[in-house]
Amino acid sequence: MTETTSAPTQTESVDEFAARARAWLADNMPRIDPANPPEADRGEEAPWLRARELQKKLYDGGFAGICFPREYGGLGLPIAYQKAFDNASRGYELPMILNTPTFTICAATILDTGSEEQKRRHISGALRGDEVLVQLLSEPSGGSDLAGVIEFCEEFFDNLELGDDAVVGGVNEGWHVASRQLYHERRAVGGGSEFASGIGAEGKTDMPIDYVDLLEKSGQADSERARGLAGRALVHRAVREQLIDHVYHGVLDGSLPPAAGSIIRVMHAEIHHLEFDTALAITGSSGVVDVDGDLIRYGERYLSRQTAALGGGTTEIAKNIIGERVLGFPREYAADRGVPFNQVKRNKS
Repeated sequence: MTETTSAPTQTESVDEFAARARAWLADNMPRIDPANPPEADRGEEAPWLRARELQKKLYDGGFAGICFPREYGGLGLPIAYQKAFDNASRGYELPMILNTPTFTICAATILDTGSEEQKRRHISGALRGDEVLVQLLSEPSGGSDLAGVIEFCEEFFDNLELGDDAVVGGVNEGWHVASRQLYHERRAVGGGSEFASGIGAEGKTDMPIDYVDLLEKSGQADSERARGLAGRALVHRAVREQLIDHVYHGVLDGSLPPAAGSIIRVMHAEIHHLEFDTALAITGSSGVVDVDGDLIRYGERYLSRQTAALGGGTTEIAKNIIGERVLGFPREYAADRGVPFNQVKRNKS
């Protein structure tokens, strides 16, 4: 299995790299208002075409795939260089919708489990902006999100033929590939993937909460209670960033197992809940009735509060992974373990 970060071969320091990135961004990438980023509706074609156009610019400029190996079109640099680029790119339009799942999940999984030909074709293709990678998962038990409800779903591709060379990881080795894909998915959802580029948002509803602005607009800039709530949320946000760095380097040097990425996933959900709860606690009823102002969006965002506990596998799954694969606890009992799916007992419909 390929290591997800290649050995550094750089001669340029992080500071020199950041300075070069700032100069290139100023000359080549469109400026935006970070507080009002362009909306990227994933259900429309135009945002994807725009993202591929921006990705081509990054590739031509030498700033695509900073942590992907050089042999597959990247720069082969440590995560410190990616973070430097992220900080330099604030205020510029970047192809944010390509981060997940194209780079952080699909390309990362191909890097770990794919053949040399697959890596050179698909990772390089995505970095050039020629390909958009997606994942289609079949969950015969509905997944833990649906509490074991049996659902039916089929996706069809017309006039599509795949040869043996399209199999990733080998025939009958699908679970190994799927496990690695889920590992990268948890890291991506938690914000811990080195393969994400840029720290902007896909639209205004995806923006981190600006607590200074929120306190002013809610008329509570002088409220000790409201400022305390905002301060607590910001402290947790800072701790999350430190945790991401700690877990990333722990997995890299072997002091933590790869499953430790689930720690980031759990922390992400908990802080997501805390921030949305905090915002609504500050806005109060204005978060529900301030239709003509800006505060109602905090109430609207609260309605999607639970998505962070569901996406990328539920928080309960992530905690089980931590318990079993990081802490070494006994595995939970499951009555259907080792039983063929068509023999698993289920409720009568």
